[in-house]
Amino acid sequence: MRKIIILGLVLSVCNPAYSQSVFRVLQKGSRLKIRRTMTVLPKQARLAQRVALNQSTIQGVEMRVNRAIVTTRIEQKLVRPMEVVGPNRYLRIVSKAFKNKPGWKRLNSSVGYNGAHHIITKSVIKEICNRCHVDMLANAPSVFHPLHNSAEYSEVFHGHERQLELYYTRGVKGIVDNFFKEINEINLEHGLPLYNKKFIEAEMLEAELWTRYWNLRWE
Repeated sequence: MRKIIILGLVLSVCNPAYSQSVFRVLQKGSRLKIRRTMTVLPKQARLAQRVALNQSTIQGVEMRVNRAIVTTRIEQKLVRPMEVVGPNRYLRIVSKAFKNKPGWKRLNSSVGYNGAHHIITKSVIKEICNRCHVDMLANAPSVFHPLHNSAEYSEVFHGHERQLELYYTRGVKGIVDNFFKEINEINLEHGLPLYNKKFIEAEMLEAELWTRYWNLRWE
């Protein structure tokens, strides 16, 4: 009985009653217009606003007894895939909208895969939270990278044991920090653009909001 109760508690903290981020496409084109609505606990409202300001200005903040709702309107310019910041769901929306644009066709060339990479792998998320909630995966910190799913770098992108070790010693922050250090070394090796400081800081904020929303270990 005790084990069942403990498991129920773990699942409840990993399964909030509302979606962390919802995106709605308002207008397509070279400037993609998207509304983002973040619903978080009141104590996470300030962090959600910091995340929002990385992409756009804030349209509204509604505080309720048990939640805060932050609404923004994003104008996503047509840039290279590696310059798009946001959770997995956002990257997939942008990829679909820009699928026929220069530099984006390759990401949509295979069925069921558009290049959006979960920085914390699905298998690791499942293990640290006991299951893979759909909304949790959709809002997980992600990036585009042309070598994603390359067998040569599978350990960097999908190193299950290494990520678990980092999570239990340094939290999600440690996983994300280690990923960008390793992937930028690969970028240098292949002459690819580096993820710059501003990009990494923005992804770190996305990762922190996701971590705290799902009651995971940040650091």
